[in-house]
Amino acid sequence: YLVAGVILPASLVYTKYHQLKSKLNSIDDSLDGHKKRVERVKEDVKAWNKLDPDSRKPMRTNRDGNASHSVRTTSKEAAHQVRLHDLSAILGVDEKKMTIRIEPGVTVGQITKYLTSRGYQLEATLEMEDATLGGLVMATGMTTHSHICGLTNDTVVSFDLVTSYGDDIHVTTDNEHSDLFRALPWSHGTLGFLVGLELKISAAPEYVKMKYTPLYSQQAYNSRYLQVLNSETPPFFLEMIIFSKDLAVLMEGDLVSTKDYNSEIAKNTELKTNKAGAASAEWFFKYVEKVLDRDSPLIEYIPIYDYLMRHDRSMCMTMGTVIPFGNSGWFRHTMGWMTPPNMVMLKSLRRPEDRETSIRKQVWQDAAFPAETLTETVQKSHDLFEIYPLLCYPCKVYDNGGMIRIRDENGNKVPYDGKKRSKMFLNLGIYGIPKDIREGKEFKTVHAVREWEKHIRDVGGFQHTYCDSFQTEEEFEEMFDHSLWYKMRERYDCDGAFKSIYEKTRPEVDVWKWLKEEETW
Repeated sequence: YLVAGVILPASLVYTKYHQLKSKLNSIDDSLDGHKKRVERVKEDVKAWNKLDPDSRKPMRTNRDGNASHSVRTTSKEAAHQVRLHDLSAILGVDEKKMTIRIEPGVTVGQITKYLTSRGYQLEATLEMEDATLGGLVMATGMTTHSHICGLTNDTVVSFDLVTSYGDDIHVTTDNEHSDLFRALPWSHGTLGFLVGLELKISAAPEYVKMKYTPLYSQQAYNSRYLQVLNSETPPFFLEMIIFSKDLAVLMEGDLVSTKDYNSEIAKNTELKTNKAGAASAEWFFKYVEKVLDRDSPLIEYIPIYDYLMRHDRSMCMTMGTVIPFGNSGWFRHTMGWMTPPNMVMLKSLRRPEDRETSIRKQVWQDAAFPAETLTETVQKSHDLFEIYPLLCYPCKVYDNGGMIRIRDENGNKVPYDGKKRSKMFLNLGIYGIPKDIREGKEFKTVHAVREWEKHIRDVGGFQHTYCDSFQTEEEFEEMFDHSLWYKMRERYDCDGAFKSIYEKTRPEVDVWKWLKEEETW
Protein backbone atom coordinates (compact mmCIF):
# COMPACT_ATOMS: atom_id res chain seq x y z
CA TYR A 1 0.00 0.00 0.00
CA LEU A 2 2.99 2.30 0.57
CA VAL A 3 4.01 1.81 -3.07
CA ALA A 4 0.47 2.46 -4.34
CA GLY A 5 -0.33 5.39 -2.07
CA VAL A 6 3.00 7.20 -1.94
CA ILE A 7 5.61 5.90 -4.36
CA LEU A 8 3.35 5.63 -7.42
CA PRO A 9 2.14 9.26 -7.22
CA ALA A 10 5.67 10.44 -6.46
CA SER A 11 6.92 8.36 -9.37
CA LEU A 12 4.38 9.97 -11.68
CA VAL A 13 5.46 13.47 -10.59
CA TYR A 14 9.10 12.47 -11.06
CA THR A 15 8.39 11.16 -14.59
CA LYS A 16 6.32 14.19 -15.63
CA TYR A 17 8.97 16.56 -14.28
CA HIS A 18 11.68 14.93 -16.35
CA GLN A 19 9.42 14.82 -19.42
CA LEU A 20 8.75 18.56 -19.05
CA LYS A 21 12.44 19.22 -18.49
CA SER A 22 13.25 17.32 -21.70
CA LYS A 23 10.71 19.39 -23.66
CA LEU A 24 12.03 22.67 -22.32
CA ASN A 25 15.59 21.58 -23.10
CA SER A 26 14.76 19.91 -26.39
CA ILE A 27 17.66 18.19 -28.11
CA ASP A 28 18.73 19.43 -31.51
CA ASP A 29 17.99 16.36 -33.65
CA SER A 30 19.66 17.75 -36.76
CA LEU A 31 22.88 16.17 -38.02
CA ASP A 32 24.74 19.33 -36.98
CA GLY A 33 23.36 19.00 -33.47
CA HIS A 34 24.44 15.37 -33.39
CA LYS A 35 27.94 16.26 -34.60
CA LYS A 36 28.32 18.88 -31.86
CA ARG A 37 27.43 16.36 -29.17
CA VAL A 38 29.88 13.83 -30.63
CA GLU A 39 32.61 16.50 -30.70
CA ARG A 40 31.97 17.14 -27.01
CA VAL A 41 32.43 13.42 -26.26
CA LYS A 42 35.69 13.42 -28.24
CA GLU A 43 36.92 16.47 -26.31
CA ASP A 44 36.15 14.79 -22.97
CA VAL A 45 38.02 11.64 -23.99
CA LYS A 46 41.01 13.62 -25.28
CA ALA A 47 41.08 15.53 -21.99
CA TRP A 48 41.21 12.20 -20.13
CA ASN A 49 44.19 11.16 -22.27
CA LYS A 50 46.12 14.22 -21.05
CA LEU A 51 45.75 13.20 -17.40
CA ASP A 52 48.51 11.44 -15.48
CA PRO A 53 48.25 7.75 -16.54
CA ASP A 54 49.10 6.61 -13.02
CA SER A 55 46.18 8.44 -11.41
CA ARG A 56 43.41 8.63 -13.99
CA LYS A 57 40.30 6.52 -13.54
CA PRO A 58 38.59 4.32 -16.15
CA MET A 59 36.04 6.23 -18.21
CA ARG A 60 32.26 5.78 -18.07
CA THR A 61 29.30 7.78 -19.29
CA ASN A 62 27.75 10.37 -16.96
CA ARG A 63 24.31 8.80 -17.30
CA ASP A 64 22.57 8.22 -13.95
CA GLY A 65 23.69 4.82 -12.64
CA ASN A 66 20.09 4.07 -11.63
CA ALA A 67 18.83 4.62 -15.17
CA SER A 68 20.15 1.34 -16.56
CA HIS A 69 17.76 -1.51 -17.31
CA SER A 70 19.76 -3.90 -15.12
CA VAL A 71 18.85 -5.02 -11.61
CA ARG A 72 22.08 -3.48 -10.32
CA THR A 73 22.60 -0.04 -8.83
CA THR A 74 25.72 1.42 -10.38
CA SER A 75 27.95 3.94 -8.63
CA LYS A 76 30.20 5.93 -10.96
CA GLU A 77 32.11 7.83 -8.28
CA ALA A 78 35.25 5.82 -9.04
CA ALA A 79 35.06 6.59 -12.76
CA HIS A 80 36.04 9.50 -14.99
CA GLN A 81 32.64 10.51 -16.40
CA VAL A 82 32.21 11.50 -20.03
CA ARG A 83 29.18 13.60 -21.04
CA LEU A 84 26.83 11.36 -23.02
CA HIS A 85 23.63 11.90 -21.01
CA ASP A 86 21.85 13.87 -23.75
CA LEU A 87 22.63 11.66 -26.77
CA SER A 88 18.98 10.72 -27.20
CA ALA A 89 17.93 12.09 -30.60
CA ILE A 90 16.23 10.26 -33.46
CA LEU A 91 18.21 11.31 -36.52
CA GLY A 92 15.96 10.01 -39.29
CA VAL A 93 14.52 7.11 -41.26
CA ASP A 94 15.88 5.85 -44.58
CA GLU A 95 12.83 4.27 -46.24
CA LYS A 96 14.86 2.86 -49.13
CA LYS A 97 17.31 1.04 -46.89
CA MET A 98 14.59 0.39 -44.27
CA THR A 99 16.81 1.66 -41.47
CA ILE A 100 16.70 4.33 -38.78
CA ARG A 101 19.61 6.37 -37.40
CA ILE A 102 19.54 7.24 -33.71
CA GLU A 103 21.68 8.22 -30.76
CA PRO A 104 22.20 5.56 -28.06
CA GLY A 105 20.01 7.18 -25.40
CA VAL A 106 16.81 6.83 -27.46
CA THR A 107 14.33 4.68 -25.54
CA VAL A 108 12.18 1.85 -26.86
CA GLY A 109 9.01 3.81 -26.11
CA GLN A 110 10.33 6.92 -27.85
CA ILE A 111 11.36 5.12 -31.05
CA THR A 112 8.27 2.87 -31.14
CA LYS A 113 5.91 5.86 -30.99
CA TYR A 114 7.97 7.59 -33.68
CA LEU A 115 8.02 4.58 -36.00
CA THR A 116 4.49 3.23 -35.58
CA SER A 117 3.08 6.68 -36.37
CA ARG A 118 4.86 6.32 -39.72
CA GLY A 119 3.85 2.70 -40.35
CA TYR A 120 7.13 1.12 -39.20
CA GLN A 121 8.63 -0.72 -36.25
CA LEU A 122 12.08 -1.83 -35.21
CA GLU A 123 12.85 -5.33 -36.38
CA ALA A 124 13.38 -6.18 -32.71
CA THR A 125 11.17 -4.18 -30.31
CA LEU A 126 11.68 -4.94 -26.62
CA GLU A 127 8.48 -4.67 -24.55
CA MET A 128 9.82 -2.17 -22.01
CA GLU A 129 9.38 1.52 -22.88
CA ASP A 130 12.24 2.89 -20.76
CA ALA A 131 15.01 0.61 -22.05
CA THR A 132 17.53 2.43 -24.25
CA LEU A 133 18.61 1.13 -27.64
CA GLY A 134 22.27 1.77 -26.84
CA GLY A 135 22.00 -0.42 -23.76
CA LEU A 136 20.21 -3.17 -25.67
CA VAL A 137 22.67 -3.42 -28.55
CA MET A 138 25.75 -3.24 -26.30
CA ALA A 139 24.23 -5.87 -23.99
CA THR A 140 21.27 -7.80 -25.37
CA GLY A 141 17.59 -7.57 -26.17
CA MET A 142 15.18 -10.26 -27.29
CA THR A 143 11.64 -10.03 -28.64
CA THR A 144 8.84 -12.23 -29.96
CA HIS A 145 10.13 -11.60 -33.51
CA SER A 146 13.63 -12.78 -32.62
CA HIS A 147 13.06 -16.24 -34.10
CA ILE A 148 13.23 -14.41 -37.44
CA CYS A 149 15.50 -11.38 -36.90
CA GLY A 150 17.75 -12.55 -34.05
CA LEU A 151 18.74 -10.46 -31.02
CA THR A 152 18.50 -6.67 -30.99
CA ASN A 153 22.21 -6.39 -31.73
CA ASP A 154 21.73 -8.61 -34.81
CA THR A 155 19.59 -5.84 -36.33
CA VAL A 156 22.40 -3.25 -36.20
CA VAL A 157 23.62 -1.99 -39.59
CA SER A 158 26.36 0.25 -38.20
CA PHE A 159 27.84 1.57 -34.97
CA ASP A 160 29.40 5.02 -34.48
CA LEU A 161 32.02 4.91 -31.76
CA VAL A 162 34.43 7.25 -29.98
CA THR A 163 37.60 5.32 -29.18
CA SER A 164 39.84 5.53 -26.12
CA TYR A 165 41.97 8.12 -27.98
CA GLY A 166 39.00 10.37 -28.76
CA ASP A 167 38.68 9.41 -32.45
CA ASP A 168 35.25 8.87 -33.96
CA ILE A 169 34.92 5.79 -36.16
CA HIS A 170 32.13 4.30 -38.27
CA VAL A 171 31.90 0.54 -37.71
CA THR A 172 30.27 -1.80 -40.24
CA THR A 173 30.49 -5.44 -41.30
CA ASP A 174 32.56 -4.65 -44.38
CA ASN A 175 34.96 -1.80 -43.53
CA GLU A 176 38.32 -1.76 -41.75
CA HIS A 177 36.53 -2.11 -38.39
CA SER A 178 34.61 -5.30 -39.30
CA ASP A 179 36.22 -7.29 -36.47
CA LEU A 180 35.16 -4.62 -34.00
CA PHE A 181 31.61 -4.84 -35.41
CA ARG A 182 31.50 -8.49 -34.37
CA ALA A 183 32.92 -7.72 -30.91
CA LEU A 184 30.67 -4.81 -29.90
CA PRO A 185 27.49 -6.79 -29.04
CA TRP A 186 27.60 -7.79 -25.34
CA SER A 187 30.66 -5.55 -24.78
CA HIS A 188 28.88 -3.16 -22.37
CA GLY A 189 30.82 -0.06 -23.39
CA THR A 190 34.20 -1.67 -22.75
CA LEU A 191 35.54 -1.04 -26.28
CA GLY A 192 34.58 2.61 -26.71
CA PHE A 193 31.72 5.08 -26.33
CA LEU A 194 28.71 4.42 -28.55
CA VAL A 195 27.48 7.72 -30.04
CA GLY A 196 25.31 6.56 -32.95
CA LEU A 197 23.43 3.59 -34.36
CA GLU A 198 21.76 2.51 -37.56
CA LEU A 199 19.10 -0.17 -37.02
CA LYS A 200 16.90 -2.22 -39.32
CA ILE A 201 13.17 -1.48 -39.39
CA SER A 202 10.19 -3.27 -40.90
CA ALA A 203 6.60 -2.48 -41.82
CA ALA A 204 4.10 -2.17 -38.98
CA PRO A 205 0.45 -2.37 -40.04
CA GLU A 206 -2.05 -1.15 -37.48
CA TYR A 207 -3.05 -4.47 -35.88
CA VAL A 208 -1.74 -7.84 -34.75
CA LYS A 209 -4.00 -10.86 -35.19
CA MET A 210 -3.41 -13.08 -32.17
CA LYS A 211 -4.05 -16.78 -31.70
CA TYR A 212 -3.84 -18.10 -28.14
CA THR A 213 -3.63 -21.89 -27.83
CA PRO A 214 -4.09 -23.50 -24.39
CA LEU A 215 -1.87 -26.54 -23.81
CA TYR A 216 -2.36 -28.96 -20.94
CA SER A 217 0.82 -31.03 -20.63
CA GLN A 218 4.55 -30.48 -20.82
CA GLN A 219 4.77 -32.83 -23.78
CA ALA A 220 1.98 -30.93 -25.55
CA TYR A 221 3.45 -27.44 -25.16
CA ASN A 222 6.98 -28.61 -25.87
CA SER A 223 6.07 -30.34 -29.15
CA ARG A 224 3.61 -27.68 -30.29
CA TYR A 225 6.05 -24.82 -29.66
CA LEU A 226 8.85 -26.53 -31.59
CA GLN A 227 6.46 -27.49 -34.39
CA VAL A 228 5.36 -23.88 -34.92
CA LEU A 229 8.88 -22.55 -34.44
CA ASN A 230 10.36 -24.85 -37.08
CA SER A 231 7.54 -24.53 -39.63
CA GLU A 232 8.27 -23.14 -43.11
CA THR A 233 6.07 -20.10 -42.42
CA PRO A 234 6.28 -19.29 -38.70
CA PRO A 235 4.16 -16.44 -37.35
CA PHE A 236 5.66 -12.94 -37.27
CA PHE A 237 5.40 -12.92 -33.46
CA LEU A 238 5.73 -16.03 -31.28
CA GLU A 239 5.67 -16.38 -27.50
CA MET A 240 4.67 -18.83 -24.78
CA ILE A 241 3.81 -18.32 -21.13
CA ILE A 242 4.20 -21.41 -18.93
CA PHE A 243 1.83 -21.23 -15.96
CA SER A 244 2.83 -24.51 -14.30
CA LYS A 245 4.92 -27.54 -15.16
CA ASP A 246 2.03 -28.87 -17.25
CA LEU A 247 0.09 -25.77 -18.32
CA ALA A 248 1.01 -23.19 -20.94
CA VAL A 249 -0.47 -20.85 -23.55
CA LEU A 250 1.20 -20.49 -26.94
CA MET A 251 0.68 -17.14 -28.69
CA GLU A 252 1.05 -16.62 -32.44
CA GLY A 253 0.75 -13.13 -33.92
CA ASP A 254 0.64 -11.83 -37.49
CA LEU A 255 0.48 -8.28 -38.82
CA VAL A 256 -2.85 -7.04 -40.19
CA SER A 257 -3.72 -3.77 -41.95
CA THR A 258 -6.72 -1.65 -40.99
CA LYS A 259 -8.42 -2.67 -44.23
CA ASP A 260 -8.08 -6.38 -43.51
CA TYR A 261 -9.00 -5.83 -39.88
CA ASN A 262 -12.24 -4.05 -40.84
CA SER A 263 -13.04 -6.81 -43.32
CA GLU A 264 -12.52 -9.56 -40.72
CA ILE A 265 -14.55 -7.74 -38.08
CA ALA A 266 -17.39 -7.25 -40.56
CA LYS A 267 -17.43 -10.98 -41.35
CA ASN A 268 -17.26 -12.11 -37.74
CA THR A 269 -18.77 -9.72 -35.22
CA GLU A 270 -17.69 -12.00 -32.34
CA LEU A 271 -14.01 -11.22 -32.95
CA LYS A 272 -12.65 -9.13 -30.12
CA THR A 273 -10.24 -6.18 -30.19
CA ASN A 274 -8.07 -6.21 -27.09
CA LYS A 275 -6.68 -2.80 -26.11
CA ALA A 276 -3.96 -4.46 -24.04
CA GLY A 277 -2.18 -1.19 -23.36
CA ALA A 278 -5.14 0.59 -21.77
CA ALA A 279 -4.53 1.80 -18.22
CA SER A 280 -7.46 -0.26 -16.92
CA ALA A 281 -6.58 -3.42 -18.87
CA GLU A 282 -5.56 -6.55 -17.03
CA TRP A 283 -1.87 -7.31 -16.90
CA PHE A 284 -1.26 -9.14 -20.12
CA PHE A 285 0.02 -12.37 -18.57
CA LYS A 286 -3.00 -12.55 -16.24
CA TYR A 287 -5.29 -12.00 -19.23
CA VAL A 288 -3.52 -14.83 -21.09
CA GLU A 289 -3.86 -17.17 -18.12
CA LYS A 290 -7.65 -17.13 -18.54
CA VAL A 291 -7.23 -18.84 -21.92
CA LEU A 292 -6.51 -22.02 -19.94
CA ASP A 293 -10.22 -22.07 -19.02
CA ARG A 294 -11.05 -22.63 -22.71
CA ASP A 295 -11.06 -25.89 -24.64
CA SER A 296 -10.14 -24.23 -27.94
CA PRO A 297 -7.85 -21.43 -29.16
CA LEU A 298 -8.82 -17.76 -28.79
CA ILE A 299 -8.42 -15.42 -31.76
CA GLU A 300 -8.48 -11.63 -31.38
CA TYR A 301 -6.85 -8.40 -32.56
CA ILE A 302 -4.52 -6.05 -30.67
CA PRO A 303 -3.50 -2.55 -31.88
CA ILE A 304 0.17 -2.67 -32.87
CA TYR A 305 1.53 -0.34 -30.17
CA ASP A 306 -0.53 -2.08 -27.49
CA TYR A 307 0.91 -5.40 -28.60
CA LEU A 308 4.52 -4.21 -28.70
CA MET A 309 4.26 -2.78 -25.16
CA ARG A 310 1.93 -5.47 -23.76
CA HIS A 311 4.27 -6.43 -20.89
CA ASP A 312 5.32 -2.89 -19.93
CA ARG A 313 2.68 -2.06 -17.31
CA SER A 314 3.28 -5.33 -15.44
CA MET A 315 7.05 -4.73 -15.71
CA CYS A 316 7.33 -8.01 -17.60
CA MET A 317 5.29 -10.01 -15.06
CA THR A 318 7.19 -8.66 -12.01
CA MET A 319 4.75 -5.98 -10.78
CA GLY A 320 3.00 -8.48 -8.52
CA THR A 321 6.00 -8.48 -6.17
CA VAL A 322 5.90 -4.67 -6.00
CA ILE A 323 2.10 -4.20 -5.83
CA PRO A 324 0.46 -7.58 -5.05
CA PHE A 325 -3.04 -6.18 -5.68
CA GLY A 326 -2.00 -4.31 -8.83
CA ASN A 327 -4.11 -6.45 -11.17
CA SER A 328 -7.31 -6.12 -9.15
CA GLY A 329 -10.15 -4.28 -10.86
CA TRP A 330 -10.41 -1.44 -8.34
CA PHE A 331 -6.69 -0.68 -8.63
CA ARG A 332 -6.55 -0.83 -12.42
CA HIS A 333 -9.55 1.45 -12.85
CA THR A 334 -8.42 4.02 -10.28
CA MET A 335 -4.62 3.95 -10.30
CA GLY A 336 -3.62 1.88 -13.33
CA TRP A 337 -2.88 5.05 -15.28
CA MET A 338 0.08 5.70 -12.95
CA THR A 339 1.80 2.38 -13.74
CA PRO A 340 4.45 1.24 -14.22
CA PRO A 341 6.42 3.10 -11.54
CA ASN A 342 9.51 4.97 -12.66
CA MET A 343 12.40 2.49 -12.34
CA VAL A 344 15.05 5.18 -11.88
CA MET A 345 13.18 6.48 -8.85
CA LEU A 346 12.53 2.98 -7.47
CA LYS A 347 16.20 2.04 -7.72
CA SER A 348 17.32 5.35 -6.18
CA LEU A 349 15.07 4.69 -3.16
CA ARG A 350 16.29 1.13 -2.68
CA ARG A 351 17.95 0.53 0.68
CA PRO A 352 20.85 -1.94 1.20
CA GLU A 353 18.47 -4.39 2.89
CA ASP A 354 16.11 -4.15 -0.12
CA ARG A 355 18.99 -5.03 -2.44
CA GLU A 356 19.88 -8.02 -0.27
CA THR A 357 16.26 -9.17 -0.39
CA SER A 358 16.22 -8.90 -4.19
CA ILE A 359 19.17 -11.30 -4.33
CA ARG A 360 18.46 -13.68 -1.45
CA LYS A 361 14.66 -13.85 -1.36
CA GLN A 362 13.78 -13.44 -5.04
CA VAL A 363 14.97 -14.66 -8.43
CA TRP A 364 15.28 -12.45 -11.53
CA GLN A 365 16.81 -14.51 -14.30
CA ASP A 366 16.65 -14.57 -18.10
CA ALA A 367 18.58 -17.22 -19.98
CA ALA A 368 18.62 -18.60 -23.52
CA PHE A 369 19.33 -22.20 -24.45
CA PRO A 370 19.12 -24.47 -27.53
CA ALA A 371 15.45 -25.07 -28.36
CA GLU A 372 15.79 -28.85 -28.17
CA THR A 373 16.64 -28.59 -24.45
CA LEU A 374 13.31 -26.94 -23.50
CA THR A 375 11.99 -29.90 -21.49
CA GLU A 376 15.10 -30.36 -19.37
CA THR A 377 15.51 -26.61 -18.85
CA VAL A 378 11.93 -26.12 -17.64
CA GLN A 379 12.44 -29.16 -15.39
CA LYS A 380 15.64 -27.64 -13.97
CA SER A 381 13.83 -24.35 -13.25
CA HIS A 382 10.99 -26.27 -11.59
CA ASP A 383 13.33 -28.37 -9.45
CA LEU A 384 15.37 -25.35 -8.33
CA PHE A 385 12.76 -22.63 -7.85
CA GLU A 386 9.20 -23.72 -8.74
CA ILE A 387 8.42 -20.18 -9.84
CA TYR A 388 5.59 -19.56 -12.29
CA PRO A 389 4.62 -18.11 -14.69
CA LEU A 390 7.66 -18.41 -16.95
CA LEU A 391 8.06 -16.27 -20.04
CA CYS A 392 9.37 -18.28 -22.98
CA TYR A 393 10.56 -16.44 -26.11
CA PRO A 394 12.11 -17.91 -29.27
CA CYS A 395 15.34 -16.58 -30.74
CA LYS A 396 17.57 -17.32 -33.69
CA VAL A 397 21.10 -17.02 -32.34
CA TYR A 398 23.85 -16.03 -34.76
CA ASP A 399 27.47 -17.03 -34.28
CA ASN A 400 29.72 -14.32 -35.72
CA GLY A 401 32.78 -15.40 -33.78
CA GLY A 402 31.96 -12.96 -30.98
CA MET A 403 30.68 -13.46 -27.44
CA ILE A 404 27.94 -15.97 -28.33
CA ARG A 405 29.18 -19.20 -29.87
CA ILE A 406 27.14 -22.10 -31.21
CA ARG A 407 28.36 -25.55 -30.28
CA ASP A 408 28.52 -28.61 -32.52
CA GLU A 409 26.73 -31.90 -31.85
CA ASN A 410 29.50 -32.86 -29.39
CA GLY A 411 29.09 -29.67 -27.38
CA ASN A 412 32.27 -28.05 -28.66
CA LYS A 413 32.64 -24.48 -29.92
CA VAL A 414 33.30 -24.41 -33.66
CA PRO A 415 36.31 -22.25 -34.64
CA TYR A 416 35.13 -19.13 -36.46
CA ASP A 417 35.95 -19.35 -40.17
CA GLY A 418 34.22 -16.20 -41.41
CA LYS A 419 30.93 -17.98 -42.01
CA LYS A 420 27.81 -16.80 -40.21
CA ARG A 421 26.08 -19.68 -38.42
CA SER A 422 22.73 -19.74 -36.67
CA LYS A 423 20.76 -22.00 -34.36
CA MET A 424 17.28 -21.77 -32.86
CA PHE A 425 17.22 -21.02 -29.15
CA LEU A 426 14.48 -20.42 -26.61
CA ASN A 427 14.64 -18.04 -23.66
CA LEU A 428 13.18 -18.52 -20.20
CA GLY A 429 12.32 -15.58 -17.96
CA ILE A 430 12.11 -16.55 -14.27
CA TYR A 431 10.82 -13.74 -12.06
CA GLY A 432 9.55 -14.23 -8.54
CA ILE A 433 9.93 -15.84 -5.13
CA PRO A 434 11.07 -19.49 -4.88
CA LYS A 435 8.52 -21.94 -3.48
CA ASP A 436 10.51 -22.73 -0.32
CA ILE A 437 10.70 -19.04 0.60
CA ARG A 438 6.96 -18.62 -0.11
CA GLU A 439 6.36 -21.44 2.33
CA GLY A 440 8.60 -19.87 5.00
CA LYS A 441 11.44 -22.33 4.58
CA GLU A 442 15.17 -21.65 4.47
CA PHE A 443 16.42 -21.54 0.88
CA LYS A 444 19.93 -21.26 -0.55
CA THR A 445 19.11 -18.77 -3.27
CA VAL A 446 22.68 -17.96 -4.32
CA HIS A 447 23.53 -21.68 -4.54
CA ALA A 448 20.37 -22.34 -6.56
CA VAL A 449 21.08 -19.55 -9.04
CA ARG A 450 24.65 -20.80 -9.44
CA GLU A 451 23.28 -24.27 -10.20
CA TRP A 452 20.94 -22.68 -12.76
CA GLU A 453 23.87 -20.84 -14.34
CA LYS A 454 25.83 -24.11 -14.54
CA HIS A 455 22.93 -25.76 -16.35
CA ILE A 456 22.83 -22.92 -18.88
CA ARG A 457 26.58 -23.24 -19.46
CA ASP A 458 26.32 -27.02 -19.80
CA VAL A 459 23.67 -26.87 -22.54
CA GLY A 460 25.53 -24.14 -24.43
CA GLY A 461 23.24 -21.26 -23.52
CA PHE A 462 23.74 -17.78 -22.11
CA GLN A 463 22.43 -15.58 -19.32
CA HIS A 464 21.16 -12.05 -19.94
CA THR A 465 23.66 -9.66 -18.41
CA TYR A 466 21.04 -7.32 -16.93
CA CYS A 467 20.42 -10.08 -14.37
CA ASP A 468 22.42 -10.76 -11.24
CA SER A 469 25.13 -13.23 -12.21
CA PHE A 470 26.89 -15.21 -9.50
CA GLN A 471 29.47 -16.76 -11.81
CA THR A 472 33.19 -16.53 -11.24
CA GLU A 473 35.17 -14.74 -13.94
CA GLU A 474 36.33 -18.10 -15.30
CA GLU A 475 32.75 -19.39 -15.48
CA PHE A 476 31.61 -16.14 -17.08
CA GLU A 477 34.22 -16.46 -19.82
CA GLU A 478 33.19 -20.07 -20.38
CA MET A 479 29.65 -18.85 -21.08
CA PHE A 480 30.76 -15.84 -23.14
CA ASP A 481 33.70 -16.29 -25.51
CA HIS A 482 36.05 -13.36 -24.86
CA SER A 483 38.66 -14.32 -27.51
CA LEU A 484 37.72 -11.63 -30.02
CA TRP A 485 37.01 -9.11 -27.26
CA TYR A 486 40.56 -9.45 -25.91
CA LYS A 487 41.97 -8.84 -29.40
CA MET A 488 39.84 -5.72 -29.82
CA ARG A 489 40.83 -4.45 -26.35
CA GLU A 490 44.44 -4.59 -27.46
CA ARG A 491 43.86 -3.27 -30.99
CA TYR A 492 41.89 -0.22 -29.80
CA ASP A 493 43.97 0.31 -26.64
CA CYS A 494 41.10 -0.12 -24.18
CA ASP A 495 42.90 -1.51 -21.12
CA GLY A 496 42.90 1.13 -18.43
CA ALA A 497 40.45 3.26 -20.38
CA PHE A 498 37.39 1.09 -19.74
CA LYS A 499 36.48 -1.55 -17.20
CA SER A 500 36.10 -5.19 -18.22
CA ILE A 501 32.71 -6.74 -19.01
CA TYR A 502 32.93 -8.91 -15.90
CA GLU A 503 33.56 -5.87 -13.71
CA LYS A 504 30.60 -3.99 -15.22
CA THR A 505 28.11 -6.84 -14.93
CA ARG A 506 28.85 -8.06 -11.38
CA PRO A 507 26.42 -7.36 -8.54
CA GLU A 508 27.49 -4.22 -6.70
CA VAL A 509 27.25 -6.13 -3.41
CA ASP A 510 29.34 -8.99 -2.02
CA VAL A 511 27.36 -12.11 -2.90
CA TRP A 512 30.25 -14.41 -2.00
CA LYS A 513 29.79 -13.76 1.71
CA TRP A 514 26.15 -14.85 1.34
CA LEU A 515 27.30 -17.93 -0.55
CA LYS A 516 29.60 -18.84 2.35
CA GLU A 517 26.80 -18.17 4.83
CA GLU A 518 24.48 -20.50 2.92
CA GLU A 519 27.12 -23.24 3.11
CA THR A 520 26.69 -23.28 6.92
CA TRP A 521 22.94 -23.97 6.73
